[in-house]
Amino acid sequence: MTCGEGGAVITDDQAVYDRCHQYADHGHDHLGGPDRGADGHPVLGINYRISELNAAVGLAQLRKLDQILEIQRKHKQVLKDAMSNLPGVSFRHLPDPAGDSATFLSFMLPDEDTARKAAKSLAESHVPCPYWYDNNWHYFRKWDHLKPWPVPRPRWHACAPTCLIIQRCCCRNPIRS
Repeated sequence: MTCGEGGAVITDDQAVYDRCHQYADHGHDHLGGPDRGADGHPVLGINYRISELNAAVGLAQLRKLDQILEIQRKHKQVLKDAMSNLPGVSFRHLPDPAGDSATFLSFMLPDEDTARKAAKSLAESHVPCPYWYDNNWHYFRKWDHLKPWPVPRPRWHACAPTCLIIQRCCCRNPIRS
């Protein structure tokens, strides 16, 4: 759920809550009492805090969350149904379909050339659909600022992933089945 320039994590899992709380506050474990210098730092935190204005946006979004998810999931299912019989198209496995926010419809095409042609054709039709290997967000290949770090390198698979971005702002003209 977005909240302007912030976000929210809602959980009933204490370990998830603790980790998020630590991450948002310099990695502090909050076990040192009033002496923050006595806190441990089990994770690298980045001191992100949401402003009161963005928190208010978040509360308004939370009230509409069920409706937002219903619309997103309906639109995604219509697109998936329409694409399911296209030759060579397969879809990403969702381990928790009930937890899917349905903001993306990731699908695979049999090879890079087909994926590039499909992404180009969709982009020319003003449909946001990047070829994942070329995107420069949320994908390590384009993160030059992190490449010097000693981290495991992702392996590329034989299929060519592509992704439709299902934007809620398009709901004024809802997708019809």
